[in-house]
Amino acid sequence: GGGWGGWAKTVEPRVSTEQHLRLHSAVEETTPFLSLEILGDGDSLLHGQVASWTLRVTNLGSAPCRDALLKTNLPWLRLTGTAASGPSFSGAPQPGAVGTGGTLLRLPLPPGGLAPGATADVPVAVRPTGGHGPRTLRLLLRYAGAAGARHRHATAWKIVSVRGSLRVAASWAPGDIGAGGDARLLRVDAADVGGGGA
Repeated sequence: GGGWGGWAKTVEPRVSTEQHLRLHSAVEETTPFLSLEILGDGDSLLHGQVASWTLRVTNLGSAPCRDALLKTNLPWLRLTGTAASGPSFSGAPQPGAVGTGGTLLRLPLPPGGLAPGATADVPVAVRPTGGHGPRTLRLLLRYAGAAGARHRHATAWKIVSVRGSLRVAASWAPGDIGAGGDARLLRVDAADVGGGGA
């Protein structure tokens, strides 16, 4: 074993292509092991609607988790309830946003890290954009224990049905109904903002 007091073994199985594949396994004395859940309503949301969800992070391992970085495949999430809340939904680029292809956020953890057996509920705001229909939001959480330790990963996903939405504007316009009559007309304009019909 190495300085970490664990056990390691290397195996070289034969594969059908006549190539060798090296498998390396190790048992570590202590390590965090996180699970990630998405909690909250919102299996069906309007395009642009903001919903409140919770990311539940639980440490099932035997060591504290000191760093957790979240990557999403869609730019729908932002942290809430913290001063440094990451990307905003204003449309302007903000720290934490990764273009139109996703979001990268550092999750807030308790001081000293997420202890073994502990759970942290991280509130997030969700705003679906970019079309309508069923969309799969995938989350990848990269985390580590002690400084310099190997990174591990946890995943979660949720299918959200994104429905189109309309922007409606109403205004009064003068009208004429003939000989001496006066009328007002109500004009209603509707525009699709849901990316594909409402």
